[in-house]
Amino acid sequence: MINHARTLFLNVSGDYGYMPNYPGEEIIDPNFKAITLPSYLKSIRNFIFGATPDRVMLNYRTAQIFRLIAPTDLQQYILDLDTRITYQNRPLIAESSFMPQVTKYRGADSDRLYITGKATSPDTSGICGYAYNIFFDIAQLVIARTQFPNVTNYVDYTFTAGELVPVPLPYLDYKIHTNTINPNAAWTIQGNLRPTRSLADIDTNLRKIGEPAIINLFGASPVEPYLTFKNCWANHSDFAYRFGGIILAYIYRSQEIYTGLR
Repeated sequence: MINHARTLFLNVSGDYGYMPNYPGEEIIDPNFKAITLPSYLKSIRNFIFGATPDRVMLNYRTAQIFRLIAPTDLQQYILDLDTRITYQNRPLIAESSFMPQVTKYRGADSDRLYITGKATSPDTSGICGYAYNIFFDIAQLVIARTQFPNVTNYVDYTFTAGELVPVPLPYLDYKIHTNTINPNAAWTIQGNLRPTRSLADIDTNLRKIGEPAIINLFGASPVEPYLTFKNCWANHSDFAYRFGGIILAYIYRSQEIYTGLR
């Protein structure tokens, strides 16, 4: 299976399809079906990706982590599952993917919409992507979030000195304002939030998952390859090996579930 270790780590069914222009996208075998994870693997997954990660979060974190492991001796464990790797020398998701993109689809040439404020961290939810429709409806500004979590806000706006007083976007720290209240003006806003937690932060949180989860992950009396994975995670002086140890244990337990051994 192409990129088998990566496929197990993402745990997204291949029938979703391959979209080469999607941020960080790589091939997933179309025959792969997402596996049902036990609670201890779910807890690890939530620490890494967030509670309900979208495709961008999955791709971004996976790219970070697999690039961390690639220069180490632990890479052989990834190759042992499948030597066909498509992601090795590709750059991380492009910077432009994390900038809000404003597109006017209706209105006068002079109608403008501006975005201020700072990006929100998506790490807890795992939702990076966002999309909105913005338009006027009689005396209100309509802000419709069209990507989960969907919501439509009708805002009583204030227009003064030729400018709309900034209005917040739902679920983000961004605000919008315009130079117009033209009832024919309408825009879309879309983009992705960049994950802000470092891999070191994630590793710190993973060390709080509790002894039962650790025993399930590595085994009560670890045997290979889990013995190596646990020794790396517990004792290695190099962060790439420490973090790689728990990631590989997660992948190999997923492989056991995938093949029906667990």
